Amino acid sequence: MARELIAGVARDEQSAFDVATVYSELGMKDEAFEWLGRSVERREKYVLQMKQDPFLLPLRSDPRFRAMLKRIGLPG
Repeated sequence: MARELIAGVARDEQSAFDVATVYSELGMKDEAFEWLGRSVERREKYVLQMKQDPFLLPLRSDPRFRAMLKRIGLPG
């Protein structure tokens, strides 16, 4: 499934944020943060929902999550 999403991102049919949520749900934190970073770089509107997105719950205790929030200007 992740490969299909990644291919969709390359074709601009899918968001990098979606890929991040899948990796988060799979417990693959490093990959999730890599794709969240891509989502920020692509200026995807979905990053503004990071704090509320239930699929990112596994990432919230990781210091990288707070750093990502700070990077996009959201309070941690």
